[in-house]
Amino acid sequence: MIFEVFITFALGGCVFTPSEPERLNDLAEFITRYEVNAFISTPSVTRLISPTKAPTLKFVMIEGEPLAPSDIETWLSQPGVSFFNAY
Repeated sequence: MIFEVFITFALGGCVFTPSEPERLNDLAEFITRYEVNAFISTPSVTRLISPTKAPTLKFVMIEGEPLAPSDIETWLSQPGVSFFNAY
């Protein structure tokens, strides 16, 4: 987690952490509202986001759990999104 925060700050970015209700109820809306363009999380949390409802995302990194083939297909089918597995 330290690496991700350091890189974000080094590149002039901001770190946003959604509240528990935002994370559980409408994570895609939070991402769109704050124009989040990079998202780093586990596959379980990333599955809560429909890529079409979070159009600002351009970089998605998955870590902490194994990926399912459907996770890869979901994100690689989105134009302009870079998808990385850091597991």
